[in-house]
Amino acid sequence: MLSRKAHIMLAQLNQMTRLDEVLQLAIRVAMSETSADRGSLLVMNERGSVTHKVLARPGQLPEVAQINVHLVMTEGLGGWVCRNQQNALITDTTRDARWVELPDDDWETGAVIAVFVPYGERILGLLTLQHEERNAFNSSHLNAAKELADLLAEPLEAARLHERAAMESG
Repeated sequence: MLSRKAHIMLAQLNQMTRLDEVLQLAIRVAMSETSADRGSLLVMNERGSVTHKVLARPGQLPEVAQINVHLVMTEGLGGWVCRNQQNALITDTTRDARWVELPDDDWETGAVIAVFVPYGERILGLLTLQHEERNAFNSSHLNAAKELADLLAEPLEAARLHERAAMESG
C-alpha cells in the first residue's frame, strides 16, 4: 500500500503535461516508497520502442545510454519483463541471469524490482528500482512498485501524447 505522501505526489502528476517532469516525479515517488537507491523509468510508444527515459545512471553520454537501454531491453531484465508481461523481484542479482551488468557500471546492484506500466492492452513503460544491498527488496516492495506502475499509466500516457502533439504542431 502506498503512503499518503505518495498519493499526494501522484495527484500532482495528473496536472503535469511535460513528460520529463512526470518521469522525474514518478521516479522520486517510486524510490521513496521502496527505499531504492536508484531507479529508471522507460516510456514506450505503441510499437514498443523506448521513446523517453530517466535512467538510474544520469549523465551518461546519449550514445552510451542508447546502447545500455538496448542491452537491457534485448538481453536483460527489462526485456524479460516486457516480453513475458511479468513483473520481477530479484533479491540477489549475482544469482539471476536476467540481470545484466552494464559496461563501465561502477555501482553495485544487489537487489532489483522491475515492473511494467500497463496501458490498455500494451506496455507503456518499465519501472526498474535498484538497491546496492542483496535482499533489500521483498514482496511488499514489489507490490508497492506494481501499484505505483498501475497509477502511473494515465499521467504518463497523457504527457506522452501531449508532447507528441506539441512536436507535430511545431
